[in-house]
Amino acid sequence: GHDNYNALLPTIRKTAEQKGIDAKVLALVIAVESDGKSTMRFKAGEKAYMRKYTMPALKQDGRYHLNKQLRALYQTHLDNQWVRNEAEFAQLLSSGIGVAQIQGLGAFETGYRGNLNDLMTPEVGIPAAAEYLKKRCGKYLGNPVDASVRYNGGLPGHRERAQEWLRLIEKK
Repeated sequence: GHDNYNALLPTIRKTAEQKGIDAKVLALVIAVESDGKSTMRFKAGEKAYMRKYTMPALKQDGRYHLNKQLRALYQTHLDNQWVRNEAEFAQLLSSGIGVAQIQGLGAFETGYRGNLNDLMTPEVGIPAAAEYLKKRCGKYLGNPVDASVRYNGGLPGHRERAQEWLRLIEKK
């Protein structure tokens, strides 16, 4: 798995420099989220993320209410292999996408307006993750492990995995 991860390092370094963040932080997030596999693509709707973030953003009084920008994004995703209705769109927004496993809603909230499927490519997904890190985890960026834990929402076991990966990253 580590050789696959090593293939991502040029994109990680370039993106970190462009976004003004420490490459070690971005590398750690990606290593932990994808378990070092450059082929990580899609993890279907994460229920906790959906309950906490996606549904409050999309539903009011039990009905979907998409603002103008989300409605436009929804329209571009209709009839693709994953989205045939608003409920499936909500699941896509709650799914971890690409090597950084960025949720569609997280990418959208930090300014990404492209097709969410494009986040599966490292050249698109890594910059979206870096933007998310800057906007959502900014005060944690000085500590790679804390930033990684914050990026992931503090799931159990995440800190330990981040510490293990950080040791490997610091050897490179």
